[in-house]
Amino acid sequence: MENMFEKDMAEKLRGLDKFKAYQEQKVLHGDVDRGEYADIQDTLNNLNARDWLDEPERIQLVQANIMLEILKSIDQLNNSVQELNEDTNF
Repeated sequence: MENMFEKDMAEKLRGLDKFKAYQEQKVLHGDVDRGEYADIQDTLNNLNARDWLDEPERIQLVQANIMLEILKSIDQLNNSVQELNEDTNF
């Protein structure tokens, strides 16, 4: 069961990396929808609800949640900078 979890978490982390790259491209083009993070958050929440996860697996989940929050923060910061640039016509 642990090996299956590790594969699942690795897949989720690869998905986060791909999503981060996708979001960075969207930010460059000024088209960011913050609601798209909901699917990743739901997946992480579902993993967290599993009773059989041991401590190392819980640590991986915390790391994935931290990564997601960092991505959200970067997205918000990029949006703010973009809005500031538009307001000041830079």
